[in-house]
Amino acid sequence: MKRIDEYVSSVYAHVDGNEAKELKEEMRVHLLEAVEELKEEGKSEEEAVSIALERFGDEQLLRRKVVEHFRVPRVFSVNLLRTAIIFAVLGILIGCIFAYNEYRLLYQRESVEEFTLSVLNADREISEGDKEIIVEYVEKAPQVKNLYIYPENSDSYFKEAFEYQNPKPFKHIMYLNGMAGKAYSNGSWIVNINFEHFHLAWINAIVICFVVYWVLFAIWAMIQAYRHCKLHPLWMVAFSLFNVPAYFVYRASLR
Repeated sequence: MKRIDEYVSSVYAHVDGNEAKELKEEMRVHLLEAVEELKEEGKSEEEAVSIALERFGDEQLLRRKVVEHFRVPRVFSVNLLRTAIIFAVLGILIGCIFAYNEYRLLYQRESVEEFTLSVLNADREISEGDKEIIVEYVEKAPQVKNLYIYPENSDSYFKEAFEYQNPKPFKHIMYLNGMAGKAYSNGSWIVNINFEHFHLAWINAIVICFVVYWVLFAIWAMIQAYRHCKLHPLWMVAFSLFNVPAYFVYRASLR
């Protein structure tokens, strides 16, 4: 019936998707059943259609209710996707910042090693002047906590070895405390450096961001599949395990 089709199409004019199509068809069926019941009561088709539409309610009011019904989950879905993207970008940003900082700290440690070995002579003696120069340079690298210098051959006689402990605390808001060490040699001397080591902290931060992103995107993909009445346990598993690639496969399956 033309009036019923126009009424239903008007109510669902601003929404789409499989769920909207199903509700639209359900409304149409209810209206047609109501018209048939009224016709059995002796009403003409025109009267039956008018009464059925009047009982269903004002067309504009129903349209607003339908739009609101679909708008809330759609807004939630959009915000969920945005939040997932924010966490993904945040993970990448944190990774870049921390990777740069780790590279800077690594360069600082290697500079201490190279400078110290360049100051040392091959005669197994460390002068007071050498010590002062080394200490002055090491203090510019607060991450270096201890520095030990000893001959390459531990059995060799040497006048004096050198040990330095940096009293300055190394505090960084982006890191957790930890210690590591590394030894360097120039063939005559060995320089052993103990330093603050924090790379696991920033790796954990990146992992947390990407786990949150992964979970949110998987939930968003499941919502999209539900809206198209295609949500299946296999798709849920696929979204959870493979994330974006699985969603692209799902979209391709809709065509």
